[in-house]
Amino acid sequence: MPEDDSFIKIISRIGIDYSQAIKGTKDLAEELRRLGRPLDELAAHAKQTAAQVAAAFSQTSAQAGVTSIAKQNRQILQQNTVFARDYFTSVENRARQHRAFMDRLFSPQMTAHHLNWLIAGVGIYGTFEVLKEGLVDVEKGMKGLQTVLPEIAHNQEAYNQATKEAIDLMQKYGASVDEVISAGRSFGRMYKEVETVMGLVNNSILLNVIDNVKLEQAVRGNEAALAVYGKELKSTNEVLAFSSKFMDSLTRLSHESMASATDLIEIIERSAAAAKNAKTDIDQLMGVGAAAVRATGLPGANIGNMLKTVFAQLSAPTKKVREEIEQIGVKMYDANGQLRSAYDIILDLARATKDATISQDELNEAILKAASGKFQYSKLSSVLGQFDEIVKNTSRSIHAQGVTMQMAAQQLDTIERHAKMLKATLLDTFSGAGD
Repeated sequence: MPEDDSFIKIISRIGIDYSQAIKGTKDLAEELRRLGRPLDELAAHAKQTAAQVAAAFSQTSAQAGVTSIAKQNRQILQQNTVFARDYFTSVENRARQHRAFMDRLFSPQMTAHHLNWLIAGVGIYGTFEVLKEGLVDVEKGMKGLQTVLPEIAHNQEAYNQATKEAIDLMQKYGASVDEVISAGRSFGRMYKEVETVMGLVNNSILLNVIDNVKLEQAVRGNEAALAVYGKELKSTNEVLAFSSKFMDSLTRLSHESMASATDLIEIIERSAAAAKNAKTDIDQLMGVGAAAVRATGLPGANIGNMLKTVFAQLSAPTKKVREEIEQIGVKMYDANGQLRSAYDIILDLARATKDATISQDELNEAILKAASGKFQYSKLSSVLGQFDEIVKNTSRSIHAQGVTMQMAAQQLDTIERHAKMLKATLLDTFSGAGD
């Protein structure tokens, strides 16, 4: 069988190994030829013996009957020999035909032919799958979105526009129908304007693309930050500006500190409410949170629970807590008698730790009180050793405007994303959005 080494390598990479079949066919043909040689020799020997017997018995008339019987035996033996040879010739021909079939079946030309059919089949199946998404899944998803967005429930033009915007997001970022619609439903429970909802979905998908955060988690992070720090925001522009800034802060810190965007979102989810109650803004919270992840190596959920405890303690300090902290020179109240922010108190404690202006025992006692007991003590103690990192990360969060969009172009330029964008474009074609 002629072999094409490069072709065999290609076939082997996709899981097909026919070398054993070829070898087996060759071995079968060789074995048949080997078995046929003794039969040929046996036939020749039988023919010679029959001739000798016939000659011997033909010398006398008394032996004429025996001669006749010998001739009959010789003819039968010759016939059997011919039959055996024909049988093995037939088997050998079948083996040769099998080899020829295997040659043709696994030839580069035939394999290319089958691959063409396979690729065409996959393409047809994929087209029908996209057609199904365009005609069924988008429509089904938008009907679900109507339940949280009254604006599109009774206005066909608004419904068509919302559908078009959803598909635009799929085309722009390579997101799936389910991802976009699920995110839209989540934000639709907080906000009722289509523009606001789609803008928030856009921001969340960006975080998913750039920092590889699950879209569901990016949505939850946005919701947590807006629920705590965005309550006073009224207009769509204000809400989207806050969300964009929050995404920028997450993106920059996840690339320039040791905290991932996922860690920071978990910190926000668990401690944002307590932080705000302790007069700590979102940039300060993320600055402390990122430093805490670096100092302790713990996941965001653990850090978030620790900070929630600390902020709760510093936002409503007992007399004992106030005395212990003020004893080391850290003011709990400003000149107007107002309780200072927890962030400022934490920074002063961290500065005292860095400068070592007090004894270790005094510092430990103050930290113990601020941590509300021994359970969170070791974590807070580690964080307070990160004064420079707290300040640096807070500054990074404040000055992060536009970082997300700068990184988006690089992250979107991948084969996987382009494939998803193409699928979304086909989906747009089949859905007839806006018609």
